[in-house]
Amino acid sequence: MLKIHSLKKKAKDTEAKMTDDEHFSLITSLIGDVPTLGISKDDRIPDDILMSAGYTPGIPRLGIPKLQSTDASMGVTNPGYRPNDKGAMAIPSAILVGSSFNPILAYRVGEAIAKEARIRGFNVLLAGGINLIRDVRNGRNYEYYSENPWQRHYLEQQQLMEFNIKK
Repeated sequence: MLKIHSLKKKAKDTEAKMTDDEHFSLITSLIGDVPTLGISKDDRIPDDILMSAGYTPGIPRLGIPKLQSTDASMGVTNPGYRPNDKGAMAIPSAILVGSSFNPILAYRVGEAIAKEARIRGFNVLLAGGINLIRDVRNGRNYEYYSENPWQRHYLEQQQLMEFNIKK
């Protein structure tokens, strides 16, 4: 409990030192070059940034790191942003992992995704989708573990635990 209190205090103290421009800079994520959609790289993204789902500049003077996001529900994605990246491991969809009822498998999936994201320099994973699978028209149902609330929560917890443990 003491650690949580000190982290909250540190966050509050850091936020108090931020300017308005710094606050606003953290609510925007910039997208890289997407040739298939005719979108060119945003000029505010440095050349050495590895692109995927988004980039948010850090605030070095306050020790806030840059945020590099990647889609990761079935592995670290690369929809053409990183031509020299030969690709990450393809992970089975969450609905398939969920049908195994195997928390160790869910943990191992999280472990594999987290490792590959770290190797590539990503520190934000857009993964761990929790939703109800009630509408067959939802084209992303395969990203969710189960309709069963307990099973969905338990397996998702296993996957996300691995995302957050290792740094």
